[in-house]
Amino acid sequence: TEETIQATFESIDRNVFQTSCKDCHNPTGTGKRIPLDKQSLLDSPLELIIPGNPDESGLMLAIERTDDKRMPPEEDGYSALSQEAIE
Repeated sequence: TEETIQATFESIDRNVFQTSCKDCHNPTGTGKRIPLDKQSLLDSPLELIIPGNPDESGLMLAIERTDDKRMPPEEDGYSALSQEAIE
């Protein structure tokens, strides 16, 4: 039984980051300069998370784009996140 993703960091971390992002976004991975732990996301100078403004948050922009900069990267064989995960 699949868990419904809640709008909390813990649920997003467990159901999205740990399943679709951790292969690269870890201390030794290719995405290591963008760690996806809560404090790093909030403190990032890249404005990855802008509280109250998801449409301008870098994280949302990265997962919603359709070009070769989309996360997770299609060129590395990863599928786009599901609509449920994006929402």
